[in-house]
Amino acid sequence: MTTPRRRLTALLSAVAALCAVTSCGIPTTGVVEAGGPASGVVPTVRIHLVADGALVAVPRRTVAPIDIQSVLTILFQGPTPQERRKGITTHLTPSRAVPVPTPTSPSTETPSKAPAPPHPGYSAQVTAISDDLISVTLPPDAGPLTNLAASQIICTTLAAHSLTTPSPTPPRVSLTPPDGDPIQGDTTRCPEPEPTSARATP
Repeated sequence: MTTPRRRLTALLSAVAALCAVTSCGIPTTGVVEAGGPASGVVPTVRIHLVADGALVAVPRRTVAPIDIQSVLTILFQGPTPQERRKGITTHLTPSRAVPVPTPTSPSTETPSKAPAPPHPGYSAQVTAISDDLISVTLPPDAGPLTNLAASQIICTTLAAHSLTTPSPTPPRVSLTPPDGDPIQGDTTRCPEPEPTSARATP
C-alpha cells in the first residue's frame, strides 16, 4: 500500500525529471555572459634597436589598433632595463614625459593656463602616408642623427606599415631631420625577420 509520503516523494521526483528535460526556465550551463568571448590576443609590434653596432628587431606588446605613429612613440622610449643588461641600446634621443595640465574648477574666475604642448623631443611625427612613400619628421631637438638612428626609424616605420597595410611592394620612407636634407630608405636597411620556427637544440 502506497503511503501519502511515498506518493509525495514520487511526485517530486517526476517534477524534477520534467525540469531536467525542459530546463524549467533555468539554464543548465551556468552563467552566460553577454557579448563575444575575449580573444586574449595582445598585438605584437617590432621596433628596431641597436646591439653590437647593428640593428636588431625587438618585439613589443601593445594595444590595438596599431598605427605607425604609436609604434614610433614606443621606439623612442628606448630599450627596457632587461634589454640594456643584454647590451641592447639606441642611437635615438630618449622620449620625455608629456606635461599633464592640472584641471581647474569651473567656478574659478581666473582663466586657466593653456596646457603645455608635448615636448618636441617626444617622438618622430608621421606627416604623410601614400602607397609608395611614408614621410616622417624629427622634432627640432631630436639630437644628432647617426646612420643607425635613421635606420632605426625607417625600419620601425616599415615594420609597423607591414602590420597595418600589408603590401607585396613596401613603400620607401622619407625621414626629415632637424637640419639637413631628407634621408630616404627602404627595407634594404633592415635586418631579416627571425624565422618563426624554433631552432633545434643540438
